[in-house]
Amino acid sequence: MRRWGPAALVAAAAAPALLLLPPSPAAGADCPATATVSVDTATVELGGQLRLSGTGWCHPDGAGSRIGVKLDEGAISRLDTAVHANRTIWAIVDAAPDGTFAASLTLPDGTTATSAPALDTGPHTLRLLSGSLRGGDTVRSALSGTFDVVGAGSGGPPSWAHTTLAAGGATVWVERTVPAGDGGNLRIKGTGWTGGSGASTVAVKLGSSADGGQYRRTGSGVVAHPSASGDDTVWALLAPGGGSHPHVRELATDGSFEVTLDLPDGRVAGQYLTVSLASGRFAAGDTQRSVTTTPLVVGGVPWTGNDGGSDVTCVPTSASPTVALGSTTASFGGSLRITGTGWCNPAGGGSRIGVKLDEGAISRLDGAVHANRTIWAVVEARDSDGTFSADLELPDGTTATSTPALGGGSHTLRLLSGSLANGDTIRSVESAPFVVGSYRPNGVPDPLPAGALRAGTRAGLTARLQGDRLLVRIPAADRGDWVFLSAYAADGSPRYPWGDRWLRAGDGGRLEVSARSAVLTGRLSLVAQAGDLDGYGDLLGWTGVRFPTAGATPPGPTGTTPPTSPSGPSSPLTPTMPTGGSAAGLAPLAPLPQALVAPAPAAPSYVSLGVLPARGATARLDGSLLTLRVPAASPGAVVFVRVYGVAVLTAGFATLDDRSELFVDPARLAPGAYRVTAQAADGTLLGWADATVPEVEPPTTAVEVEASTTPVAAAPAAEDAPWFDSTDGWLLLVGAGLLLGVGLGLTVGGRAPRTRVAA
Repeated sequence: MRRWGPAALVAAAAAPALLLLPPSPAAGADCPATATVSVDTATVELGGQLRLSGTGWCHPDGAGSRIGVKLDEGAISRLDTAVHANRTIWAIVDAAPDGTFAASLTLPDGTTATSAPALDTGPHTLRLLSGSLRGGDTVRSALSGTFDVVGAGSGGPPSWAHTTLAAGGATVWVERTVPAGDGGNLRIKGTGWTGGSGASTVAVKLGSSADGGQYRRTGSGVVAHPSASGDDTVWALLAPGGGSHPHVRELATDGSFEVTLDLPDGRVAGQYLTVSLASGRFAAGDTQRSVTTTPLVVGGVPWTGNDGGSDVTCVPTSASPTVALGSTTASFGGSLRITGTGWCNPAGGGSRIGVKLDEGAISRLDGAVHANRTIWAVVEARDSDGTFSADLELPDGTTATSTPALGGGSHTLRLLSGSLANGDTIRSVESAPFVVGSYRPNGVPDPLPAGALRAGTRAGLTARLQGDRLLVRIPAADRGDWVFLSAYAADGSPRYPWGDRWLRAGDGGRLEVSARSAVLTGRLSLVAQAGDLDGYGDLLGWTGVRFPTAGATPPGPTGTTPPTSPSGPSSPLTPTMPTGGSAAGLAPLAPLPQALVAPAPAAPSYVSLGVLPARGATARLDGSLLTLRVPAASPGAVVFVRVYGVAVLTAGFATLDDRSELFVDPARLAPGAYRVTAQAADGTLLGWADATVPEVEPPTTAVEVEASTTPVAAAPAAEDAPWFDSTDGWLLLVGAGLLLGVGLGLTVGGRAPRTRVAA
């Protein structure tokens, strides 16, 4: 792939993914140097509105930043690209010129109908990011405080100070502060603790030490209940119907409860004390859940132990955190060596680091590593110097090891610290990409820096509208290269009309995409970026395109009236061919009774086909034949067939077989999208269907290819969906016409061996 543009731009785009960010520059005298975010709604129901506000989100040009908002570090994704091509961006907020904002965020409703995966009740956070959504903006990242999500109509959390925990659709609120000494009580409230056919059975246990010790009941205090089986570590049992024992409490049929429990005697201010709740181990068919609080505040003094840290002073070997990969390739189910430096915990020792795959898009199937299943692995940095070395086990490419299954191609890791150990610094570092299986790019490349789109970086890229298709030629791309297209507005912010989709270039760097998108209106800059591993995101060129305003009719394929077929006995249409070629008609079918051969019915216009009913017609490519099924016509009926491509091509009359099907040989059609119609002799449209003739994948090894000026549609990879589908309406294939000098053979018949009619 050839590179264009200033050397500085190319170098910046090809730099390692690890980028050390300078402090955010103030855009003005009144803009704080540090960006902040505040969640103004402490508790919100599923599907409800969350209020948030912030300061310091200034753009260096004096405007406000455009801010991407993620739920739980991107663990919760949208189901489509309506907000952004990166579906982990839940919302986009625009700050005022002074860097402030106030916004209302609609949360998922707790089902897979609104997010992937479904949002659970319990505590959640927001991650706010700037720098990539508006050209020239400052890169910032801010993590919000936690907010509690509760079930709709659950009554919400208690008024007393509490810690919120959630698992498997259940929520529990545990009193945060308890007194020291003897006696005293602990309040707990919960909702959603159901499983199997009704309410769960839940055990409550109290942790007494950081090494796993638990408080135990003695004598008659040991819970007497069939489910507990005399386990003296069960401090209380919450069960359907309750029980006669004083430490067995009732759980309502809807899984809700609110109880006050006694506490162990002899409590000391500042001691270690946790509360755990677990279900699924005491009743057959119950749902398995397990949650544990952080240490409670005893006697007004927080526990000061270091979770996973050390009293060793950590001296980092690098000024900033880094991550490096031992290899740029890996196998499904294999391991990937990762190393890093600079991961020290200010509270002592090394950091505890969470590792995510593809920004959390790949999740574990359980909470064995962490309750947040998007954390694929946890790495412990060395206490003395903050370095680490670990072998990361990758999913095997099936849903048996991850959700969704890990796909082949390019992937990245995101390393995070700050939330897994007390007192640690919040850090976020992305690794360089690595390839699993065969290479293909994933994700959305970083937007271009301010000033990248100028005369010297156009690189000869051209684009023009043909109906509702956009034809693009990228001289900097070779056949088979991966290309990402986006459109930039005048303010330098990117638009993603084609989502996160990567395309394969055809001969001469040609591509064809749909121009039917709500964001494609007015004057925009069409931008092409590279997808190869050593130059991911490089600028391949750009050009200005003026798209029709909403409601306007796009220009036709050639700016003239679409071609129609002439009438006359067995008179095939002479199609318009690319410049430099000669025209060739379509061969008629085997001889039929003269009354059925003439005259040919008038051809429907391609515009009308977009609104006329298809009447259930289907087309499928089956080996070397394209099968058109016309259920609106009876078996044995004679129909007139046309193929719409570069022009309207007459195939002639054909007799349907006993399944109301006929067969078209696509071998004489160039790769691309076509529409096939069937009409009765009187011109009645019996049905139409779209069909795509695939293009052979470009060779993986270098070969000599004869130069050609004939435009060719882009070639999708074997595992890609075709460029065209029936939802696009009329699919015009420009410049991918019939092979020169050859007609189209069309054969009809039943399931017996078929005989092609010679051209």
